Amino acid sequence: FIELPKNADIRKHKLSKMEWNVLKDFELILEVPHQAIMVLSSECLPTVCKYLAAFKQFYVTWQKI
Repeated sequence: FIELPKNADIRKHKLSKMEWNVLKDFELILEVPHQAIMVLSSECLPTVCKYLAAFKQFYVTWQKI
């Protein structure tokens, strides 16, 4: 796609392999808080017990990264 002649003006924005790897790392890192937010937002009124369990899972998972 980016190698097509009509896309020459955007070719300078093509990401290198290293940049793609960095993006994959960010995706992995950001998935942890995303999952915690999804758990807490699944209920209209999250309880403290649910919050603490979600936060513990978030913390443990993020430490593994």
